[in-house]
Amino acid sequence: MQRDLLEFVIDTLASCLPGVCVAEQLPPLDRLDAELPVLRVDELPGSATVTAWGGTPVPLLDSSAFELEVFAPSLAVAKPVAERAAEVMFTLSTVADSPVTQVKCPSSFAARPDFNPRVRVLGAEFTLDAHTM
Repeated sequence: MQRDLLEFVIDTLASCLPGVCVAEQLPPLDRLDAELPVLRVDELPGSATVTAWGGTPVPLLDSSAFELEVFAPSLAVAKPVAERAAEVMFTLSTVADSPVTQVKCPSSFAARPDFNPRVRVLGAEFTLDAHTM
């Protein structure tokens, strides 16, 4: 059984970003300030890119989209986290036992709306091509 790609991305980012809370969801609002910086990783809809020819018609590669958002008390804290997260994302295909074959970044880290005056947000989108089998 293949490991979930979202879990793989979160675990890899967490191991490379000590001191950063890396998760699929934000901490509860009453703990958010104490947990900063936080890197939220969300899997967006993707697509099947390659199907087997002459065999079982199942995708061999999936193209999965991920949104990463850095929440921090300032841009001075958020930017280094975003830069390191981008570096890690671009090296996912080199991680041992990685299903990832290619990484693209159609939307690099940029400021997102700040709904909390004490929290700054930077966000980016990545597309990962990964083996399904």
